[in-house]
Amino acid sequence: DLDFDTIAVPTDALIDLPTDESARQLYFQPSSQNQPLRDYLELCVTLFHGGFRTLARAMRDVTARLQRQRMLLYDCLKTTLQGWEHRGFFDLSASWPLAWPDNLAGSGHQRVADLFDADGFDGILTPHDYHLRGVGGVYEPEGCVDTCILRGKLFLAEMDTRTYCGQDHYGRAENDRAFAAITWRNLAASLSRGYSSYWMDLHEDWFATDSIHKVIERQVRVIGESVGWEHADQPGIAMIIDDTAAAETNGNGAPLRELLVQELLTGISRCGVPYRIYLLDDLLQGRLPDHRVLYFPNLFRVDPQRMQQLRQWALGFDRVVVWGPGTGISDGKTIGSAAATELTGFGFDLMPINHPRRVQIIDHDHPLTRPLAADTFYGSAIAYGPCLHPTGGRALGLFVGKQGRNLTGLSIRPMKGIHGTWTSVFTAAAPLPGALWRELARLAGAHVWSEDNDIVMASRQIVGVHSIKSGRKRLMLPDVCDVVDLITGERFATAAKAIEFQLHAPETRVFHLTHRL
Repeated sequence: DLDFDTIAVPTDALIDLPTDESARQLYFQPSSQNQPLRDYLELCVTLFHGGFRTLARAMRDVTARLQRQRMLLYDCLKTTLQGWEHRGFFDLSASWPLAWPDNLAGSGHQRVADLFDADGFDGILTPHDYHLRGVGGVYEPEGCVDTCILRGKLFLAEMDTRTYCGQDHYGRAENDRAFAAITWRNLAASLSRGYSSYWMDLHEDWFATDSIHKVIERQVRVIGESVGWEHADQPGIAMIIDDTAAAETNGNGAPLRELLVQELLTGISRCGVPYRIYLLDDLLQGRLPDHRVLYFPNLFRVDPQRMQQLRQWALGFDRVVVWGPGTGISDGKTIGSAAATELTGFGFDLMPINHPRRVQIIDHDHPLTRPLAADTFYGSAIAYGPCLHPTGGRALGLFVGKQGRNLTGLSIRPMKGIHGTWTSVFTAAAPLPGALWRELARLAGAHVWSEDNDIVMASRQIVGVHSIKSGRKRLMLPDVCDVVDLITGERFATAAKAIEFQLHAPETRVFHLTHRL
């Protein structure tokens, strides 16, 4: 009996309700409360996946008909940008909203691992993230680069670096020194993670000065040389993203932005240990390399099938597993702590409110927290809930919350699984600071390249450091290595276990390593 004249049009509670009423809506929601949202998101998945496969197949068919061999790349699958607020970021006249929808979930970008076998899909081409493109920032492609490489596809990143030749926006390089620091950082990131970058500029006449071209000339030679290098990861930190997480919520993108985007900008990228970002499907299908720390920022749903898969592929191997604030709060239907307890090994106090997330480190006698500064706080002012507070482990951090109650914000406990021992760490707040990530990696037995909070990009064969703080820098190498300075092309060290150099900020240094086995 439905028609467009009589159907009741659904409303968005984040936008259409009064502010105080919208704020009272809990972020994590059971299916009995948010089923219309789940249905809408599932419809978007069906439409997007179907359209994607149709387009890719048509591209392959037409190139075959014309007898042309082409690599077919797509600007899509941007799973690291969950929660990104586009208008608030790009429109200078728009105030930042209190709440906004997760654009990725709303566009059908869920379960995107299913698309990697699409006929006519050879890889991804995206810009790099706009948030911190300039000096001191992070070169992170918008697309799911590490999943793409893991699954044998090509990934191409637009190194869209704006310069002093044009307008003042998007992390513009103010001079040649800044341009060199930014672009060498970008190339170090792509060389160490196995994808390709190319120079482009939408506003400044494609790099209009001879001095800029001189920088690029050396970078082109290094890329050419890299074709003959061995490429392998040095096990570090893996962030595991669930691209279906929005279905367990009220649809607000703000918490997801803090858990993913903000973590990449301010935390995990600044710990002196390389990180990679994968889809949850990569892990659950047994594809993941042997990284020492696994971080689950948005594993909100843990149903019986996922529980079994996580026990098989994550829990063991002497790893440290870090659980984000909402881990296991949903079993796909109900909201509670039962699944979280079964997965993580902690009991939980559940506070059924939305609340800002702040944690203060209060126990500095544990190896994980002993090196941290006495004033270590971390977290976000974004309020979401219900809040899970771990019990039963060793409380390292205090949740800074209602009435100043002594609720735990960071806890740790040793665990045993079917694949041996592992360490469970639950945090009630994010993003985590770089210094804490460094100690988590050290506790897990990962190689720590740097004790500073600079941007370090590394694999077995490449290490680069980017910094906006001048000074003497020291990089520890995983083995005895011969070292070549890739920017100058000169031999830097022979049979070295560590290298030291003076860095004049802003600057990036990049080195090629040959291991002496």
